[in-house]
Amino acid sequence: WATCRPTCSRNHLVHCTRAHAQHCCRRMSCAAPLQVGYVSPDLFTHSVSYFAEAPLSRHSRSRVQLYVYSCVGKPDVKTVRLRQQVAANGGVWRDVGRLPEHQLAQLIRQDGIDILVELTGHTANNRLAVCAMRAAPVQVTWIGYPNSTGLDAVDYRLTDAICDPVDTKQTFTEELVRLPGCFLCYTPAPEAPPVAPLPAAANGFVTFGSFNNLAKITPQVLTLWGRILNSVPASRLVLKAKPFSCPTARHHVMAQLAAAGVAAWRVDLLPLTAGTGEHLSVYGLMDISLDSFPYAGGDAHCCYGV
Repeated sequence: WATCRPTCSRNHLVHCTRAHAQHCCRRMSCAAPLQVGYVSPDLFTHSVSYFAEAPLSRHSRSRVQLYVYSCVGKPDVKTVRLRQQVAANGGVWRDVGRLPEHQLAQLIRQDGIDILVELTGHTANNRLAVCAMRAAPVQVTWIGYPNSTGLDAVDYRLTDAICDPVDTKQTFTEELVRLPGCFLCYTPAPEAPPVAPLPAAANGFVTFGSFNNLAKITPQVLTLWGRILNSVPASRLVLKAKPFSCPTARHHVMAQLAAAGVAAWRVDLLPLTAGTGEHLSVYGLMDISLDSFPYAGGDAHCCYGV
């Protein structure tokens, strides 16, 4: 936000509503930094947290006064680390998970937030109702949901020209702000293990794999993956997802792979592991990662460096 501020009066404000333009102009006329708030229930060991860590810890203190409204239900070590990083950067961390929407909106107004960034969209435990109450003069959606919020009160959506091409026919209630390059910035987990040796070198066969959310792995995806395995003799497939602790879910996926001509001995279905370090070490089992479509992986693919 701070880097956009010098050109705001020329190019950006022409697209704002009059009220937003007046607010931005008033803020730009004073020397005080912009008050930027982030609201999210996912500031724990959650995919969103790995993309939120950089902005929460890297804002310029001379240009931005940072506020974080954490709606986390069960804080963990990642929550503690993020809170410490925000404090070290001069920011304010507020635990607001128990506040109802109208009280949270009022708190954000009392804090004098200029730009409110919600990181959830239409995913679990979102606080979109706070945005609907116009808690801040300028409101933005980012990271957590690959589509429009559908709310007129959310002014902008941060994206890039790859995810949302300039000629896209998809409609949004928000104005799209296409960041240069990629709209995401991934921060690896500090407990990530060293990059593992290539499994095929020791195994003598190629192992394909995917740790995507099982909801993304449709019958069409499994059919294509079956064709890939059948074209590479002796290759194997390892999948890892939360539902694989359930026999019914395992049987459902194995049946689809069997219909695609993949023998059961070639497939390993793994449930969730206990911690981040252990989870990342499991990536060492695969040689080549397979992505889902049309909904591709996010955090799962950023982990493939291990």
